[in-house]
Amino acid sequence: MKLKVKDIYGFIDDFAPFSSQADWDNSGLQIGDMETDVNGVLLSLDLDEKTVDMAIENKINTIITHHPMFFASLKKIDYSDYKGRLVKKAVLNDINVIAAHTNLDLSEIGVNYKLGLKLDLYDTQPFKIGEDIDFGIYGNIDTVDLKQLKENISSALNMSEDYIRVYGKQIDDISKIAICGGSGSELISSIGEYGIDVLITADTKYHDGQFAYENNLMILDIGHFYSERPILYQLKSLIENKYEGVKVEIKSDSEYIIL
Repeated sequence: MKLKVKDIYGFIDDFAPFSSQADWDNSGLQIGDMETDVNGVLLSLDLDEKTVDMAIENKINTIITHHPMFFASLKKIDYSDYKGRLVKKAVLNDINVIAAHTNLDLSEIGVNYKLGLKLDLYDTQPFKIGEDIDFGIYGNIDTVDLKQLKENISSALNMSEDYIRVYGKQIDDISKIAICGGSGSELISSIGEYGIDVLITADTKYHDGQFAYENNLMILDIGHFYSERPILYQLKSLIENKYEGVKVEIKSDSEYIIL
């Protein structure tokens, strides 16, 4: 029996239910047909032109992204703008696109847990934000100072330390950390209640740093892309173990980062 788009969708749904996504999110099928046979899978954080080109060059007809292509209601597809050209190119080349965003953020084998494993986090617990949504995790690491933690992050995520920005009040003995891949500003006001030394996240604003300083907290901003990239390798492993012989490729860079 041939592997279909609906099979890939259903497999993701098993460990990261699409029904669990945040109400503002738009995870799920973005472009394509659930009944189409899958001849390969390309994993990428975003759907950009080079991602589509890579799928075409590798004769892959199914792309799984973390970030949805569409958030707001789609009122038109204009081939003269960037997103319109992407849709056109994907459709003309029979490419299917699935997005797994906040459902994957919330999964126990998703974005934050994978990042935690990379950083040797243990005794891991989820944060509770709101009534039903757990964004971010926290736990313990062997005690390190700031220099060593930055080195550990750089090594684990294969990224330059130059991309890591530090906000708030410097803490020298770090043993309890919180992690929120992507934008984690909603956690900043809560981490003090958990006895957290450091929050590792992205998209930190100036006044987030001010709040952290005033409350004896430290924030390590590792960038949105680098905080979420590890999930691509997790997905590759999961899909290859589930569907023997299926071609799975990763687009491991970002068109949006210049320096």
